[in-house]
Amino acid sequence: MVEIKSSNMAARPHFFEHPESDELVAIVLALATELAVAQDRADTLERVLEGKGLLEREDLEGFRPDEKLTEERRTRHKEYLRRIFRVLRMQTEPGSDFVPFDKMTEFQDIQARASKGG
Repeated sequence: MVEIKSSNMAARPHFFEHPESDELVAIVLALATELAVAQDRADTLERVLEGKGLLEREDLEGFRPDEKLTEERRTRHKEYLRRIFRVLRMQTEPGSDFVPFDKMTEFQDIQARASKGG
């Protein structure tokens, strides 16, 4: 059985010996939640459009975004990463957008790669 250790920081429970493990699990769970919602929405849209004869699967497979859409997606990806890494910001200062100094370089690298589409 896992012992839950209490924390003074926003009463967030700790399940592992190292707080970084708890942070990683929280990030993975946030990613899993985001992905499940996105998959359900995409599936719903595809089924509705296909059912109405407005879309064929080949249309989706062959779609290529223009520059405007690419930029919109970059912006959305940055916001997505902000939500995913929320747990790192909360660890130091609950309710803020602060990223702990020792995580900042890694956080900025990930954001930069995402904004470039990769």
